[in-house]
Amino acid sequence: MKAVLLTGGNLGNLEQSMLQAREMIAQRVGPILDESKIHTSEAWGFESSNLFHNQVIIVETELSPLDLLTTTQQIEDELGRIRNPEIKGYSSRTMDIDILYIDHSVICSRPLTVPHPLISQREFVLIPLTEVAPYWINPVSGKNSQEMLSILRHKIE
Repeated sequence: MKAVLLTGGNLGNLEQSMLQAREMIAQRVGPILDESKIHTSEAWGFESSNLFHNQVIIVETELSPLDLLTTTQQIEDELGRIRNPEIKGYSSRTMDIDILYIDHSVICSRPLTVPHPLISQREFVLIPLTEVAPYWINPVSGKNSQEMLSILRHKIE
């Protein structure tokens, strides 16, 4: 099955972290079929003076959805992600890997929601997503990546 992932971070050596994340995903999740350029953006949902670097990666995987989540979280941890349960909301991090899509599945469980519920609200997701999967249809909204980006930009104006 195909999984669409978003990698990103705003702490540490971002170029190195992004490269290592791609290598670890290819080794542990499956072969990378396509990847966007790395895009920079301001923090979303909190204040930070550090810009985020983000990239969408499409990968072929044999992992179950929960194994995919566990594997991506292990990669985050190995790349220096610190999870502090006392911090409510978003914060700076060395690496974050979001599962945007798994094929055209809809999964609503306690540890995992697919498609990622905030795709349509985040330009930093939609720009690289549109670069590699402009016509990928979100099975919940029925809109493709280009349409979601256009709607979001119209709201921002």
